[in-house]
Amino acid sequence: AYDVYIESRTDKCLPTSPLFQAPSNHLHNQGIPIDCFYRLMSGKRLAKNHVLKAVSVNNLQDCQEACISEKGFICRAISYRS
Repeated sequence: AYDVYIESRTDKCLPTSPLFQAPSNHLHNQGIPIDCFYRLMSGKRLAKNHVLKAVSVNNLQDCQEACISEKGFICRAISYRS
């Protein structure tokens, strides 16, 4: 099932924040702060016309980091299927 998460848009969630570690090819030992995203809906996903990019990731944290680090547009929400 999909869940929809919304970015909380606080300064600590920006990739330039010392609390945020940008994604890399090694295992994350800190990652993004836990409250940078909150679940808006369970069992639902974003409408196709609201999806600008789809990526394959290993877990929810990688999906959130991909959203925060996106350079081509401002990412404010994700659909993640567990």
